[in-house]
Amino acid sequence: MTPKQKIELRQSERRERLNELAGLDTLTDEQTTELNTLTGEYQTGERQLRAAIIAEDAETAAATAAGDGGEDPERRALRSRARLGNFLQAALTGAEVTGAELELRQAAEGSAGDIPMELFAPLERRADTASTAPTAGRGVDVEPIRPAIFARSVAGRLGIAMPQTGTGSFSTMTITTNLTAGAMAAGASRESTAAALTAKTTEAHRVTARLSIRIEDIYRIGTESFEAALRQNLTLAMSAQLDDFCLNGTGASNQPQGLIPQLTDPTDPTDVMDWAGFVSLAAGGIDGGPWAEDMTAVRLCVNADTIRLAETTFREPGTVGTPADQYSDTPGEMSAAAYLRAHSGGLFASSRMPATASNIAAAVRYRAGTTGLDGVNAGRTAVCPTWAMLAIDDIYTDAAAGTKHLTLHALVGDVLLEQSDAYERVDVKVA
Repeated sequence: MTPKQKIELRQSERRERLNELAGLDTLTDEQTTELNTLTGEYQTGERQLRAAIIAEDAETAAATAAGDGGEDPERRALRSRARLGNFLQAALTGAEVTGAELELRQAAEGSAGDIPMELFAPLERRADTASTAPTAGRGVDVEPIRPAIFARSVAGRLGIAMPQTGTGSFSTMTITTNLTAGAMAAGASRESTAAALTAKTTEAHRVTARLSIRIEDIYRIGTESFEAALRQNLTLAMSAQLDDFCLNGTGASNQPQGLIPQLTDPTDPTDVMDWAGFVSLAAGGIDGGPWAEDMTAVRLCVNADTIRLAETTFREPGTVGTPADQYSDTPGEMSAAAYLRAHSGGLFASSRMPATASNIAAAVRYRAGTTGLDGVNAGRTAVCPTWAMLAIDDIYTDAAAGTKHLTLHALVGDVLLEQSDAYERVDVKVA
C-alpha cells in the first residue's frame, strides 16, 4: 500500500467517526475531546494527503523523464555510462557512436543519428572528493553552470499520463455506454442491452528544439558541468513546451491538441468572484461519484490573476444574529485560497494557463476522486502518448562558417480525454 493510499484509508476512518459524532444530539466530555482531536487530525491528514499526491506526481514525472518505469538495473547502469557529449560530437563530425552510447541506442531501438530520450534525464550528483590540481599551470576554476528556471509542470497534476509508445498511430478505447441491470419478476428473463466503446486515436506531432554551436566549441562538449547543464536545459525547455501544448495546444499549425481547447467554454460570469464564489468553484465539481464524492476530490488549476484574487479575498462573519450573507468590512485571518487549499483537492496557479481576457480568467476543474477501480489504467483520465526519441540531423548546414546545428525532435500525440467527465472549464471574473 502506498503512502497516499494509507493516508486516504485513515482519512476515511476519521470521516466515518466524525459523522457518527456529528449525528449525536448531545456529547459527553470524552466524546467532545474525541471530536476536537479527530477534527485536528483530519485537517492534518488533508495536508499530508496533498503532500503525498504532489510527491507521487513528482515520482511519476521523474520516472517518465528518466525512462525508469520498471527497467532493470543493467539498463540504468548502461545509461549512466553513456554520455550526451559523445552523441553530439559524433553528430558534428558525421561519425558513428560506439561503446556504451551505441549499446544504449540499440537497447532503445533507435536508428543511426538518434539519441534516446532517457539520456536527457538529469545527471546523478555525487559527493565525491575531487583530486587537487597542481598550482603551476592551473586553469581557470569554473563554477557549475547556473540553470534557467522553468515553471513547474501541470499535466501530471491534472491526470494527464504520458506513456511511451512504439511506431504507428496511438489509440485508446473507453467504455462510454454501460450495461444495465434491473429487478425482474420471478421466472422473467432479461434481455441484454448494448454497451458502447469509444476509440480515440492520435498521430505523432513533432516538437523541435535547435542548438547551434561553433566548431571551436566542439572540444568543450563532454565536460561534466557542460553536459549536465545541457541535459537539464534541453530537458526543461522541451518539457515546458510539451506541458504548454498539453494545456493549450490548438491542434492547428501542427500543434498537438491540448486539454483546454477540448473543454466547453462556459458563459462569462458577470460578478467579480467573492468568498462564496471561490468555495462554489470547488464545491460545484462534486458529482456524488464516481469522480468527486466531496470537495477534497476536486482540484483547481488557475492563472496568476485568479489566485492573487483568492489570496486577498477574506471572509469575516458579521455580529451574532445578523443574516448569514452579511459580513463585516474587517478581513478575517483565512483567505479563500487558504480555505480551498485546506478543504479541497488543491488550488494552484500556473503561468501556462491562458491569460486573463476582458477580466475573465479560465480555470480547469479536475475531479480526481476515482481511485477504487481495478484493471489496467483504470484510474487514468487523459493520455498524451510520446514516441520517446530525440533525433539529431542537419550536421552540414553552415559548415563553411564553422557552425553546426543540432536539431532535436520529440514526437507526441494529442491529449486524449479518456474520461471527459473528470474535467470541466470554469471561468472567473477577476475585476
